[in-house]
Amino acid sequence: VTPLLSLIEVSGTIEPEHSNLDLSDGPTDEGKMDIWSAGVNWWLSPYMNVNLNYRYITLDKLGVEGTSQRVNARVTLILE
Repeated sequence: VTPLLSLIEVSGTIEPEHSNLDLSDGPTDEGKMDIWSAGVNWWLSPYMNVNLNYRYITLDKLGVEGTSQRVNARVTLILE
């Protein structure tokens, strides 16, 4: 009998990212947006992974500023 923990191959990555969007120089002023995000991908086996992502978003439109935060989690199971 093989123990369950010996069947799990654990590997993962951490992925930080920044992006911005400037829509204030066109015919309409739609503002500027910055998105800071970080994600963790954890592969439990070649057929199963867990993802956790966090995003912090800022928006400046017509002098009004706002922020938003979001956390996403996903479990993927690949069936053959």
